[in-house]
Amino acid sequence: MEIDILKSDQDIHQMLALQSANLEASIQPQAALKEGFLTVQHDYNLIAEMLAKEPQVVIRDQGQIVAYLLAMPKSMRNSIPILVPFFDQLDRIHYNGRCLKDINYILNGQVCVAKSHRGKGTFDLLFKGMKQHLCKKYTYVVTEIAQRNTRSLKAHQRVGFQVLNNYISPQGEDWAVVLWDWS
Repeated sequence: MEIDILKSDQDIHQMLALQSANLEASIQPQAALKEGFLTVQHDYNLIAEMLAKEPQVVIRDQGQIVAYLLAMPKSMRNSIPILVPFFDQLDRIHYNGRCLKDINYILNGQVCVAKSHRGKGTFDLLFKGMKQHLCKKYTYVVTEIAQRNTRSLKAHQRVGFQVLNNYISPQGEDWAVVLWDWS
């Protein structure tokens, strides 16, 4: 396995295929609770826009993308309507005596590991790659995780994220807001 970034149209299509296979609507409810799940479906244009702004970390195994970690700058806050309430939450959260809206952070937009590569350190490699590519530019990484997605929440905490806040979205989902401090 190797840490890399998205580079081509073919890479984006591979990433989107992996995403599609792991959306909550694509997997059985019991598997979603045990293995984790994705809640937001992206399209090619959005991924291309994100790639134009920041490197998008992937893990390759024998040339195939088996995991990815999306990075979204604050400037894209309105690009995914379902994430606007999350950005609104971030605007009100203080960390180390400062409001997050006044700090240069990157959003960990989505992380996905193919079932065949779970439990092998792949998740940790993704975040190692993200830090390598972005730690000089950003102070923090923030994201939100559905409270019922316990596998994802535990994995994020393992690599260094801490829970800052919880909130209930307009759709009724209970979310944990987590932050990884790179300072």
